[in-house]
Amino acid sequence: MIYIKSALPNPTGPDAEGEWIRLFNDGTTDASLKSWVIKDTSGKKFIFGGDTIKSGEELQLNYSDTKISLNNGAETLTLYDDKGTEIDRLQYASASEGETILAPRFQITKEIQADSASALNQITSSKIIGGNYELWPLLLGLILAILAGFIGGAFYKRIREEL
Repeated sequence: MIYIKSALPNPTGPDAEGEWIRLFNDGTTDASLKSWVIKDTSGKKFIFGGDTIKSGEELQLNYSDTKISLNNGAETLTLYDDKGTEIDRLQYASASEGETILAPRFQITKEIQADSASALNQITSSKIIGGNYELWPLLLGLILAILAGFIGGAFYKRIREEL
């Protein structure tokens, strides 16, 4: 499957010199984009020639290639295959200068609650570690038991060798 992975609609500096769109091939085989189309909100479109995206790789389309001027405000990019079937779509409401717009399917970040001082505070406040369930004594006891087993085993082996 070919996806629109990301776009840079508002690069630092002159927009036309740095704008780009990136496609990603999530499939297991190389994909030919011959006669595929990418279109923006205004209807401006770019028709692919003989481009191919290898499996697991990206293809960056610069403004100089597509002549599609991306909006810094609301924009929709739509990718169509050679039969005119919509394959993927990337929408955004606005883009700050230098901000890369990443398609939601490629976002892997997890939100941290704003009232937490850190991720560690979230872990300790979840009662897995800390709170009412203090696990450190249990872990210390486990470590001491393992050490005692090793030491006891060494003494037992030595005593058997002497007999």
